[in-house]
This record gives sequence, C-alpha cells and structure tokens, in this order.
Amino acid sequence: MATFQLPGKKIILMYEKIENQFSWCKNISILSYGLFFGMGAIKEKLNLYRAIYEDRIEKLLKNLGSFLSKHPTKTLICCTIVNLLLAPGILNIEFQNDVETFYIPEDSKSIKDRNSIESLYGDPTGSNFAPYQLTRQGLYGDVLIVSKDRSSIMKPLYINEINSIDAFIREKILVEDSEMRKFRHRDICALGRSGCEVVESILLSPKFQSDFVTGNVTFPVYNKISLNSLLAKPVSHGGVFSGTHDRR
Repeated sequence: MATFQLPGKKIILMYEKIENQFSWCKNISILSYGLFFGMGAIKEKLNLYRAIYEDRIEKLLKNLGSFLSKHPTKTLICCTIVNLLLAPGILNIEFQNDVETFYIPEDSKSIKDRNSIESLYGDPTGSNFAPYQLTRQGLYGDVLIVSKDRSSIMKPLYINEINSIDAFIREKILVEDSEMRKFRHRDICALGRSGCEVVESILLSPKFQSDFVTGNVTFPVYNKISLNSLLAKPVSHGGVFSGTHDRR
C-alpha cells in the first residue's frame, strides 16, 4: 500500500489497486537480485577452485623440474630405454592417404549407394576396364608433355620422346606392396580389350601421331574421341588442331 498523504479516499483507493495489481514486479526484482548475487557467489567459488588447481600444477611442475635437475643421468637413461621399447611399434604404423576416408562420413548416403552398386556389379578392371565404370577415385598418374623451349611438340622428335616416356613407364618403373613384392606396370594395370589400358590412349596410337605431325588432327573430335581434356589450351582453325596457347 502506498503511504501518500493525499486528500480524498478515492485517490488512496486508486493507488492501492495499482500497488496490488503490479505487486508481482517486486517479486521479480527480488528474484533477479537473488540470481545476481547467487551467480556472483558461484563465480567466486570457481575462481577459488581454479586458483587451487593452478597452485597444485605449479608445485607439481616445480617438483618435477627439481627432480630432473638433480638426476639428469637417470632421467636420460630412462627416456632412452622407453624410446627403445616403443620403437618397434613404428613397424605397425599404417599410412592413410585416401581423401575419401578423411572427409566423407562412413554412414553417408553416397557411401551406402556406392556399396550397393559394388555389391550388384563386379569389378571390371580385371578384364573390361572403362573409366566411366569406376565407383571409386582411381589411383593413377598424369603425364604432362611440354617442350623445353616452349615450342610446338608437333614434331617427330617430340613424338619419339613421348613414346620413350611411355616405354619407360611400362618397363622400367617398379612398385612395391606391403610385403615388399615388386610389380611392373603390366602386372597391376587395368585390363581391356587390347591388354593394359591407358586412359585416352589415342595419343599413343601411330595413326594419331602421324596425323598430329602432319597437321591433320580434327578438333575438337578426332575419330569419335573428344580431345578437349587431352590438349592444354588447344587452338584450332577450320576444325583442325593447329597448336596450343603459349603463356610464359
């Protein structure tokens, strides 16, 4: 009730109604102050616990440093023994370089759909390989051919060099598996109708190389094969390949 000395009962009654109607505001104010002081007490306790924790850690590290300074030889010997005991574990390390494993969840819809496809259809790389049939990212290497002087490679000399690089990859390069067994390209290549398949092997065919040197390669399609992805920055005139852009 408001304690105002005002003339007239009507005015006093009006203030009483207002006070009764908004009395809940007092309760909220008291509750707010209670929460405020309660949070302050919790914060003080947290600060106290943190100070105790930091003090104990500081004492622990101080004692550790003191022990190491007093017994350097024993410490060095113990560390060496522990490292020698754990060293054989290096042989069991397995390296993971699959980008899919790093970035795609195992239970993703794409993984489930791919597993379903692989369960229905076999692996074609052993007898009937085609790039568009692959459900996983292929393990392959791209070979980029660029002349040393940045001139056109549409010359017999460069064609012979390309064939030499192809022969070197097929016959000279060896790879090893986890059991240290060695393999050549022909032992692990994907097989097709003509043996080991090379994606876009049209570049290695004698007919293409002959037309390439004489300037008779049609572009962008040659013998029903698109050349857009095979030649860097190609230039054509009248539907015939004439070279590439040279940007040094």
